[in-house]
Amino acid sequence: MRRKTKVKICLCLVIFIYLCVTVYCLYAMLKRDKVPQEGWDSIENKFGPIQTQPSVKKHDIISRGARNGKQVHIVEVWGKAAIGLYFWEHIMNAELESKMGGVWSYGQKMVKNIQFRFRTGPGVLPNKVPRDTNNLILVINGREPSKVKAAKIWLNELQTFPLLKNVAVILLGNEQCNNDWINEYMIINGGLVKMVFLVYDSPQVDNDAFYQWPLGVATYRDFPKIPPDSVDVTKEREYTCNFLGTVYPDSSRTTLMEIIDQYQLRKICKVVPRYEWVPNETAESLDNYIESLETSDLTLNPVDDGIMVGMSSSGSPFVEGRGAAGFLLLDQYSD
Repeated sequence: MRRKTKVKICLCLVIFIYLCVTVYCLYAMLKRDKVPQEGWDSIENKFGPIQTQPSVKKHDIISRGARNGKQVHIVEVWGKAAIGLYFWEHIMNAELESKMGGVWSYGQKMVKNIQFRFRTGPGVLPNKVPRDTNNLILVINGREPSKVKAAKIWLNELQTFPLLKNVAVILLGNEQCNNDWINEYMIINGGLVKMVFLVYDSPQVDNDAFYQWPLGVATYRDFPKIPPDSVDVTKEREYTCNFLGTVYPDSSRTTLMEIIDQYQLRKICKVVPRYEWVPNETAESLDNYIESLETSDLTLNPVDDGIMVGMSSSGSPFVEGRGAAGFLLLDQYSD
């Protein structure tokens, strides 16, 4: 009888110890998962360069499999303008992962033996990006003096990166072609920048050091990336054309509205003008905009309007006359 009692006591003791160890392990795991990642240092420990911080994450396994014995070139892309999202999500067809409540976002994509690493958000600062970067695409805004000032801070700071070898800039330029400030940073003038991809036309575009770059779509208005196979190009559309945009005084858009009224184009076109610029769309106005693109054959495009937006819905952009700023490439290849 005593022997059975001792066995029961020992068994209960073993079970109790096992439960204690299990509960402690679960507690430790949960505590570890809930510890916030403070600052960019902890982020860099997780997403740092492959050669210094090996990772067993899925995307790194894919990257190693894609190398095929070839050297992998890492290209950092730092997005400090909204057109960076167009580059990453629409042109590169890559994804972003938001971290720390949107303070920064990160993405990776392998193209042959080149691994692109995209970083964007307010947390991406000159002193918070990898110091061992060799190859860089910097996306900056030079549309107005305050934006130029911020862009220069980045370009000046690049001089302190000891391993930088190749630098390209995607620049949202000035609509009046006032982009000469970038010249001092070009490698031909003793700077680090080898080439600039410039939004809007400019005399600087020579297809050698300066290339024209599309404005893209209004990612800041949450315009979606529309898969090409989701658009039925054979379907008859309700409207011949559309124009949904802000009409500014003394602009070509005012002239466009006069032409629309003169020729009574509202009968065959969907025309929804507004006379005050708003920074964001409502869910209703965005849906209305997308529906207009999808149900029109032509999208009327005055200067500085969304050519790529119309084309993404398989509508043909009807562009303001030859020589208009911003349409050099379309003008060059229109014949």
